[in-house]
Amino acid sequence: MNDYKVIELGNARLLYTTSNGWGEDWENQIVLIEDFLEEHPKLNEANFNYFLYFFCFPWEDEFLEEECWVGKEIVGHVELEEEDDYLQTHDLDRCTAYSFELSDAEIGGMDSNQMGDFIEKAYETLQNKNIEVADTWRIKISIEYGAKNDLKLKMFYEFFQEEAN
Repeated sequence: MNDYKVIELGNARLLYTTSNGWGEDWENQIVLIEDFLEEHPKLNEANFNYFLYFFCFPWEDEFLEEECWVGKEIVGHVELEEEDDYLQTHDLDRCTAYSFELSDAEIGGMDSNQMGDFIEKAYETLQNKNIEVADTWRIKISIEYGAKNDLKLKMFYEFFQEEAN
């Protein structure tokens, strides 16, 4: 659990919709976003990643009732119309993140309790190194294409460094 990468994130624009709890319907939410991007050619995907943003931790009582964001980083700007009220954009500032990658076995075999345990261990790893993290954190889902054009799914838990006051 001590293996993590420190990454510097640049400014980004997130196109997102909302869900609750663990964002169990994230795959359906991503389809809505992908359909929207196909209909708006002035927008481009910034990368092949999808994100679930959370605003408290799984061990907190309100976690399952809290809203989470399911989104994709984009390049470009579009005015959202009234019929697009299920989507929003948010500009993300530069920051430092601590990224923990899950193994293939962990991705396929975890239920929500095990995911919560993994996140808590990752959080404790950072706390033990005196790294203060913000309440906002994310799951990054990365889709890569292999040599035989096969899809490979990678998943990361990323914690953002708490800003100094």
